[in-house]
Amino acid sequence: MYFRDLVESEEEWQNYEILLSDLAGFVRDCVQFLIDASDVAQIASVQDRCYSHATVLMLTRHVIESVDGVSVLVERGCAENCGPLLRSAFEAQLGLLYILDTDSKRRALSYQVAHAHRKIKAYRKCDPNDLLGKQLRAELKDDPMTKVFNRVPGSLHFRC
Repeated sequence: MYFRDLVESEEEWQNYEILLSDLAGFVRDCVQFLIDASDVAQIASVQDRCYSHATVLMLTRHVIESVDGVSVLVERGCAENCGPLLRSAFEAQLGLLYILDTDSKRRALSYQVAHAHRKIKAYRKCDPNDLLGKQLRAELKDDPMTKVFNRVPGSLHFRC
């Protein structure tokens, strides 16, 4: 966020913009380092046909995207808005460290199963014929936003 009214001179403002550009460049360099490491890991994972690699690669991608967003905010002077992105990247990094610590294949596949279960539960909540969908509609019956549910297809069927 710009606070130009707090800057006393044009020279001070130019120095501020140079500082922001340098800091953003540093963050972009960090992002590029992550991209390079991810590319190496992705190439190596192709040789070993294992579905657990996808979890690590997608979490790494999430870290890259979050930190890249920080670089954009830093360049514009929006330091206060970096917090949620940094937290999200940090949480993904913790997940990666946990998965890679030991028993990586099982942990990565467990992560995928948990993700699939969360998605299925969300889909069930959208289905008015499913018990979870009925419960959600009952809980929200007085909420004016429940009209949104009428725009979701009445029955969701999934085939594996």
